[in-house]
Amino acid sequence: ILLNSDTEVTPKWVENLQRCAYSSSKVGTVTPLSNNSGAFSAPVANKPNKLPSWSGKDSIATAIFANSSFLYPEIPTGNGFCLYIKRSLIDNIGYFDDALFPKGYGEENDFCLRARKSGWKNLLDDSSYIFHERSASFKNEKSKLIAKAKSIIDRKYPYYQKEVKSFHESKLINLSRHRIKEVFENG
Repeated sequence: ILLNSDTEVTPKWVENLQRCAYSSSKVGTVTPLSNNSGAFSAPVANKPNKLPSWSGKDSIATAIFANSSFLYPEIPTGNGFCLYIKRSLIDNIGYFDDALFPKGYGEENDFCLRARKSGWKNLLDDSSYIFHERSASFKNEKSKLIAKAKSIIDRKYPYYQKEVKSFHESKLINLSRHRIKEVFENG
């Protein structure tokens, strides 16, 4: 499990990620939902989501788990803020490409896209919720690292941006976000 230093885990997070990872032998990686992890944010994507006033971090994560349908939508890539990787995937395709991505940003995208090319799946665990500060890991270098990684990924995987668009429009992912919105609003 990769876990950024600017995250806070919640009850049963490892068990939840593992349940998703072993829902199929073809699953290679699993990423949870978060309050603040871009496309993996919920209830609203691509923005920080504040906790409801009635809840603490553990209680909101427990409520999200209790209301999950365990849909486990397939996603183009995982996210390195929290990424469960099966050992069998690493044995099959190798490690992150530290020559192309030596300092962060893009390495998990490349890894997950290589996994898909080899027949593996990347799933979203819609039953897990991890809190993320975001951008605390790279601070001032972030924009340069993102631009360089995007250029490499777009060149190496020209279909990736179209898949990301499909991810944002996914009915399963949007259903998961809707359920989390209901938890945030109604407890």
